[in-house]
Amino acid sequence: MSDVLEPALEAAIEFMDDLLSPECYGHAIPTDAHTRALVVRIMLKREYNRRMQNRLQDDARTKAGL
Repeated sequence: MSDVLEPALEAAIEFMDDLLSPECYGHAIPTDAHTRALVVRIMLKREYNRRMQNRLQDDARTKAGL
């Protein structure tokens, strides 16, 4: 399942970046929605980074034979 979820997280983060970008739609989003979108983007990035860290730790354990 992580093979599907990680690309989905990446796509969602890229979408949020585009949505919040002033060059795209950022200037047209109401302030309260913009704030919520920032929080969602932070949450997505944290989850993505957590998964990547876990993957690195699992790879290191596998290489070490643990």
